Formats: sequence, C-alpha cells, structure tokens
Amino acid sequence: MTKIEVTEIRFTLNDDFLHQYKWNQPNWGPLGYITYKRTYARDLGGGKTEEFWQTLKRVVEGVFTIQQRHCAVHMLPWSPRKAQATAQKMYKMMWEFKFSPPGRGLWMMGTDYVLDRGGAALNNCGFVSTENINIDFAEPFAFLMDMSMLGVGVGGDTKGAGTIMIKEQKINKDETLVVEDTREGWVNLMKRLLKSFSGEEPFPEKIDYSLVRKRGEPIRGFGGTSSGPEPLVAMIKSVGDLLTSKAGNKISSTDIVDIFNLIGKCVVAGNVRRCLLKGTKVLTNKGWISIENVKKSDKVLTANGYKQVKSRINSGKQHLLKIITKNETNYEVTDKHTLLVYNKKTKTFKWKMAKNIITDEDYLVKPKHLNSRTSFNYRDKK
Repeated sequence: MTKIEVTEIRFTLNDDFLHQYKWNQPNWGPLGYITYKRTYARDLGGGKTEEFWQTLKRVVEGVFTIQQRHCAVHMLPWSPRKAQATAQKMYKMMWEFKFSPPGRGLWMMGTDYVLDRGGAALNNCGFVSTENINIDFAEPFAFLMDMSMLGVGVGGDTKGAGTIMIKEQKINKDETLVVEDTREGWVNLMKRLLKSFSGEEPFPEKIDYSLVRKRGEPIRGFGGTSSGPEPLVAMIKSVGDLLTSKAGNKISSTDIVDIFNLIGKCVVAGNVRRCLLKGTKVLTNKGWISIENVKKSDKVLTANGYKQVKSRINSGKQHLLKIITKNETNYEVTDKHTLLVYNKKTKTFKWKMAKNIITDEDYLVKPKHLNSRTSFNYRDKK
C-alpha cells in the first residue's frame, strides 16, 4: 500500500464547471478591473498576470485543499462530491460579487507559499508585546520584522521599557555571517544584532550580503520585487548606532519605538515604489499641491478615496523616463514607476513599469478614453 503524504493532497475544481468562466469577465464596476489587476492578480510569467477566473480558481482550490488536508491529518470524513458542490458555490458567489475574501486572501490563498508554510501571510493585522524582553530581548522585534515582511500590519507596546539594561556590544572578530536571500535570513541578522547588545551572543565582525538578490529582481514565493540589500544594511547600521549610544542605560520606551520604526522603514523599502518628481501635482483635500509640499496632515486622493499621508520618503537621485503621449502631454517618472496601460495588440489592461512600456502598442489609461500612445527616452536627473 502506497502512503500518500498530506502535502500531496490538492483539491481541484471540475473543468466542466470552470469552462463557463474561462476568459470571461464578471460585471466589473468602473474601477473594479483596474484595482484587481493592480493589486490581486498574481504574476504568471512571460509578462502575464492572472485574470479573475484564475484568481478565484486559486483561492477556492486553496481553501478546499487546506480543508482536505485537515481532514486527512485528523482522520475526519471527507466527501469529494459535497466538497465539489460547495467549492463551486463559493466560486460562483465570488464571481457575482456576493461576497469576497479579504484582500490578503485574494493575493495569497492557494499559493504554494501558504500551502507549504502556513497561513501567516493571510493575516491583515498583528500585535506584539515587549513586556518580556528581559527574557528574550530580540524576539518581539524579530516577530514584528518577520510578519511585516509578509505584509502584515503589526502593532506593539512599550511595556518592556526599563526592564533590561543595554550592554556594550560584543563582537566576534573571527566570524563572518553570510546573509541568506530569504525573509528568515534577514530576520536572523536582526536577531543576532539585538542579542549582541543583551549579552546573549556576539555579533559577527563581517557581514556578507552577496547572496541577497539585486534590486528589482522578482521574489518568486511571496511575490513582488527585491529591494536589494541596501535597506537591510541601513537598518543594521541604524539600530546598531542607536543601541551603541544607549549602552549602560536601561532601554526606554523611545528606544523601543525607534527600533520598531527602523524595522518598518527597512520593510517598507522592500518593494517597487511609485516615485514622483519634485513639482508633480497631486490632488489633496486642499486642492492640487506639489508633491514636495504635501504634509502628513494632508489627505491625498487615491483609488479608495482620500487617505491621510503617513510618511514622506525621498528616494534620492534616479534615472528618469520622459513619456510623451500622442496628444503631446509630457510625464517624467522613474523607470520603475507603475502605470496602467491598454495594450492595443492583446486588448488587455495591465500595470507596467514605465521602462517596460512598448511605444507602438501601449496606451496610457486616462479617464473616459484610451488615446494616449506613448514614446519615451532616458535621461539623468539633474
């Protein structure tokens, strides 16, 4: 008798059922399809992303795969016929927008990442307490970093303030730590740094970042693109400098918050940003304002209404693309700024980095019409 591993169990929807949805579209509202393609359609390779029928297939099959594996592990009854009927009902209701999973569910459910590593990436929010940092100084900060890199919004407290003395950093001059090109590798480096200030173990004198993939390269498992090692290098230096300056003192609430924020700064830098140039006008609750004059108290118009500005980030000097549309409207953006385009050849909408826009085939999507064919050229920011 052949033993079947639980990880080999994969639920699949009936092909005859899916046939009625393949390459069709649901009844989208005015911004539904644009928002879906921008946020939830996963990369299929070859420059293509999922269509809605494929996303729902992934989500539904992921949910029922988890259920079937659970039943197998705990020796609970499983009815393939009943499961198929319920799965088809779930699919149909989502197609008709009678209900929807949370955004994290649309993005991650059914991926190998979730099925192989568990459901942490499906969470929207989390919380961690520093109350016991006198027992394990690094753990709360490592948890926050780990979950934040999965896209989870993590809150924390400062209950650990005053409970541990920051010690002079211990250094191991004979050790070189090679940082793995994984989420776990980044978190482990942060843990080693924090432990070196609590007296638990020394920090390697040399850190080798050579395995961390370069900025812009795809992240196959979770999705998105690599930030390169630079944000991690900056975080390690900033946290190290902070704790070095506080050696001999008990950790304060300000120190805890500063470490949280430095971790957050590193994580936020870990994906493609939409960079706007100085002088670019954005629509706020106070009217049109140049990007450099927008303040944290302002609210900026987004696809989901006006949202308050949380932070401002200066991305420094970068190469720019000057985009000239058919009606001679000019735009200047960074090469990795994403734009929604309509491809005349394939008759599809897609979010593209500016550097990947094809002059003869792509039209910038503008309100009420699609008539902005583009040409472009590189130049350096002055």
